[in-house]
Amino acid sequence: MDNGIVDSAVRLLVVDDDQAVQLLMKAIFRRRDVAVECTGDGHAALRLLRRRHYHVLVLDLMIPGPNGFDIIREIKHRDRAVLDRTIVLTALSDHTLRDFADGKLVRRVMRKPFDLDELVGEVLALTPSADPRIALPHDQHAH
Repeated sequence: MDNGIVDSAVRLLVVDDDQAVQLLMKAIFRRRDVAVECTGDGHAALRLLRRRHYHVLVLDLMIPGPNGFDIIREIKHRDRAVLDRTIVLTALSDHTLRDFADGKLVRRVMRKPFDLDELVGEVLALTPSADPRIALPHDQHAH
């Protein structure tokens, strides 16, 4: 099955249940030679993170299955370095996001509606031609 992911490509995982956001991310980043994989489900996101390496994770907090907060907790427990390459997209209030206020939990939090040029710039800043890539350890599973 061809999912557009090439081993040597810069890879981006977009986790957002909004189909329009997924389509937009695919269209924009594929033109910039970034291989984009999308899912709108927390269970699928965790499976993908365990199976593949991604340079950047763009994560919506309010998704079905384990939500974005659950995914962040799992990543923090398994491999905290992944959070340095995670951009959170959310429409949640500042009060709800108080844990992100110091900017130390994830690379960036962007409020919806987000500035597309700003998001593109942030993702591209995290996609150097050299690694590091992000993934959860293969031998550990989320509950």
